[in-house]
Amino acid sequence: MDIDYRHFHSNKTYKEISASLALFHKLNSSLKEIVFEELKLGNVILDISEGYPKPGSIFVSLSNGFMKKHSVEGVDYKELTDPHYWKEEYSCGEPLHLISCPF
Repeated sequence: MDIDYRHFHSNKTYKEISASLALFHKLNSSLKEIVFEELKLGNVILDISEGYPKPGSIFVSLSNGFMKKHSVEGVDYKELTDPHYWKEEYSCGEPLHLISCPF
């Protein structure tokens, strides 16, 4: 699956989307599987950033809650339910790569 501007929240500029796409290519392949599945189910990428929570980390934020529960070998799932952060996440690797969804 190829991702492009249609898979991002509409408030992103072309420059922001281009930077996010470059980061997406660095994302752990197991987490990419989850993102691709979420996009197929209608979710949208809100943001992709680097350096949080650790240097070298890739952090993907989705616009909506996860559309389904994913089971991918080597990927950890957590339900944080902390309104200061996010509702759920999938993570793996060192440095940590993660995907989060809002409440």
